[in-house]
Amino acid sequence: DFRGNFTWTDSEIAKDALSPELVGNTPRRQADLIYSLIATYNFDNGSAGLSFIGKTDSYALDSNDLECDGYTHVYGFVSYNLSENFSLSLNRNNLFDTVGSTEAEERSVRD
Repeated sequence: DFRGNFTWTDSEIAKDALSPELVGNTPRRQADLIYSLIATYNFDNGSAGLSFIGKTDSYALDSNDLECDGYTHVYGFVSYNLSENFSLSLNRNNLFDTVGSTEAEERSVRD
């Protein structure tokens, strides 16, 4: 079984009365692509699989001066049916200890 979700966004700041120099920039924390993919193998008494959840690069500030790298987190799972009413599951989050930054505090970025 294979499932996936993709959200693609091509956004830009169209108007800003307080900071007109931001017009045309990409809004903060807005990745172009956010996704999740789940692959599951089902067998007689259970299932096993992997999930991939991530995003592409995004900007931390509306000024587009500071960039947060994209990332993919990988999750693993195994489930075994002990009976009709009970199952045993083992799940592991972030198998590769990937660090994903989604935002940063606003500040001034100087050259």
